[in-house]
Amino acid sequence: MTGILIPSDCWRNGSKIYLDCTCTKPLYIFKVSNKEIKITKDNSELFTEYKQKKLNELIELYNDKLIQLKQKSINKTIEYILTHQDYRYVISHSGGQGFNGYI
Repeated sequence: MTGILIPSDCWRNGSKIYLDCTCTKPLYIFKVSNKEIKITKDNSELFTEYKQKKLNELIELYNDKLIQLKQKSINKTIEYILTHQDYRYVISHSGGQGFNGYI
């Protein structure tokens, strides 16, 4: 909608778009006003020589941390179920939805 091409494998956190989780600054900051997306900060010049890490590279880089988080989540779920055995549980999962292309 803005004519700005964004790379694949980047993500949005609120009104900020990041290339990957190792970046301290967002690629773009935007706002939505009157159903229109407006770029309020364009940091693309900071990333001209930066090689974006793809998802599989990030998984490998943070593999130990991801395993710890997964186990913590499993442990918390088991703990909750064991302390609330009289509840009925419905577990859902969302794989999320991404988009490629323009913003």
